Amino acid sequence: MRIAILHLSDFHIKETDLFLDSKINAIVSSLNVLNDIDDYIIVFSGDLAFSGKKEQYLKARQILNKIITGIKELNNGKFVNLFMVPGNHDLDLSKTTRKRKDIQDNYNSKRISEYVKLEYPLLNDYYLYSRKNGFIPNDHFLYKKIYENNGYKIQFNLINTAFFSTLEPNDKEIHYFPLNKIERLDKSNDANLCITVMHHSFEWFSWECKNHLQKAIIDNSEFLLYGHDHVNLTSTISLNNSCDTRISAAGEMTFSDFKANDSYNAIVIDTDNNTFDGYSFVWDNENHYYEHKEIAKTEKIQ
Repeated sequence: MRIAILHLSDFHIKETDLFLDSKINAIVSSLNVLNDIDDYIIVFSGDLAFSGKKEQYLKARQILNKIITGIKELNNGKFVNLFMVPGNHDLDLSKTTRKRKDIQDNYNSKRISEYVKLEYPLLNDYYLYSRKNGFIPNDHFLYKKIYENNGYKIQFNLINTAFFSTLEPNDKEIHYFPLNKIERLDKSNDANLCITVMHHSFEWFSWECKNHLQKAIIDNSEFLLYGHDHVNLTSTISLNNSCDTRISAAGEMTFSDFKANDSYNAIVIDTDNNTFDGYSFVWDNENHYYEHKEIAKTEKIQ
């Protein structure tokens, strides 16, 4: 069985945006190079909206529905799973006046765990949209989903890194993840594969949790998918002789402009051989299609 995981990120949808259907359709057309896919999963790593407004999510739903409908037509009408996490643009920051200094002061006074509760309402409109697609606010930091097909199980650790984002130029080293939830990132004994999804990479987190979070993810996840930096790249990382974790960083995508430098990644899992292939898709401004590059060929999943 071959499972295609499409890693999309950073749409930044505004309520006034006008979209080019031909560009949306080009995503679906580009998938023909993957060949013989049994199941598709879309993973969205944050910044679906531009400023966390309800109207922006209504607009974003139209785009994602068109992509999903196209993939279903490509794959004999089969259901397409969608898993997602919020990004900094998914916070409605018009509802708060706090600044980086306020956040840092609460770290310094050891009151950060109490202060973070004030962040929850800033994602209300995101939650209204995402509760059908991946992130349910019964746990504001981590949502674990199990995908299963013919006995093959993929554990998705969906991490919310959006809290304590600011409109200031640099909000690195103030993002927060509770230490008492670190163990929940462990890979389940019956999972064949563990994939962690987050918007911000490790460098954005406070020193109090950064190293613990990084170690837990690298020790337990075969793949890490993130966005935010708007740079399409892939790499591997390991800690203390642990098995390699493959990293997919997806670029920004804009559907109202043919000239935007869009990009996304795809991972194709072969469950029979326990291998994967990796692909990068980059928008060709001149020819108006997504040009693909194979970045991993039949690599063993450790």
